Amino acid sequence: MIQQSMLSEVLATVRKRIQQIRDRKEVIGEENTKATLIDPVLNVLGWNLQEIDEVRREYKRKPQDNPVDYALFLNRTECLLVEAKSLEKDLGDRKWVLQNLAYAMAVGVCWCVLTNGDENRIYNSHAEVDADQKLFRTVRVSDSDPKLLTDTLLLLGRDMMRGSMLDELW
Repeated sequence: MIQQSMLSEVLATVRKRIQQIRDRKEVIGEENTKATLIDPVLNVLGWNLQEIDEVRREYKRKPQDNPVDYALFLNRTECLLVEAKSLEKDLGDRKWVLQNLAYAMAVGVCWCVLTNGDENRIYNSHAEVDADQKLFRTVRVSDSDPKLLTDTLLLLGRDMMRGSMLDELW
């Protein structure tokens, strides 16, 4: 079971990294964003990043599909997709929202996340509404209410994805 205190510690570390990068006005790119900001959070949420039956990177269900950065599996079935962008990217760009939703719909996964390591946007790809209304919640590591941030990210934890909490909250 994920401990809220462990998640809070990891988020504090990630928050410091984000601040350092922004203070230096650095562009770190997508791969470094994943390694230093996203992977630690997924790991503390209970996802074993080294287990191929649990996490697949650059995942394509079919060879002709575009890859999604992370496909998270429960019982060898996709349950959550995570599309990463580099820290400096604005996630408000509609093309990335549509890209993320298209990945999820192609794979048949209801829940997907668009993140730049700071901002995390959770979408319900199966909601029968316009793309803009599929957004469930947005939280930022750098400036969200700490309780809202941890409570929201805990919903994406491996144990929580076993249940239907996101569906119930939707």
